[in-house]
Amino acid sequence: MPGADYPTTTKGPLGPYRSAAIAATVARAAPRWRWVGDAALAIDGLAPGQPYLVRYAYSPRMRLDLIINTMFKNAMKERTITVNNPSIWRPILSIQDAVTAYIRAIEANHKISGVFNVASGNYTVGEVGDLVKGAIEERLGNSIHLNIKHIQDFRNYKVSIEKAKNVLSFHPAGDLKSIVKNLIDNMDKFQDWDNPMYSNMSTFKAIESGIEIHAMAKAL
Repeated sequence: MPGADYPTTTKGPLGPYRSAAIAATVARAAPRWRWVGDAALAIDGLAPGQPYLVRYAYSPRMRLDLIINTMFKNAMKERTITVNNPSIWRPILSIQDAVTAYIRAIEANHKISGVFNVASGNYTVGEVGDLVKGAIEERLGNSIHLNIKHIQDFRNYKVSIEKAKNVLSFHPAGDLKSIVKNLIDNMDKFQDWDNPMYSNMSTFKAIESGIEIHAMAKAL
């Protein structure tokens, strides 16, 4: 399977979400691959997929069920950020750096192939909470409370981007603070925080209940 030798410094469990994402990517892929971290680029046809990392920034169809976005939502709605386990790691990728990775892959010599990790940086979940809190307080002046828990979680992973740097000349310019700034700049477009369209799980449950997706979209 493409990406079977995907190199990570710490491997997390292959849960239902990641399994489904990988299967979907492989199912729609062209026969030759160039993997760029969270994105699999098929050399023939350049068909993008997204088996691993999630890209962070504002989108017309927001995802408020992802680590940074969830913390941002709760900070704005409840003035509280909950961190269930501050010590586990997550690789974070901004949308700007994801676009740069695609460009570097497309521009690379056609003989280059293989597995390439890309990320804007590796952060502990506790660090994500601190940075989201700090960025909001600095920009908006809101006082945000951190609720730190210590719930066991085996989903612990980070990536090395050295190969992408050396082979593709990929150099990330984004960071977590710039992601939060992007969310703040576009916040007026998605302040209906509990809209089910902003959660994949809520969307899937609605579809299972017979609610058509275009009916949900009218709420946006």
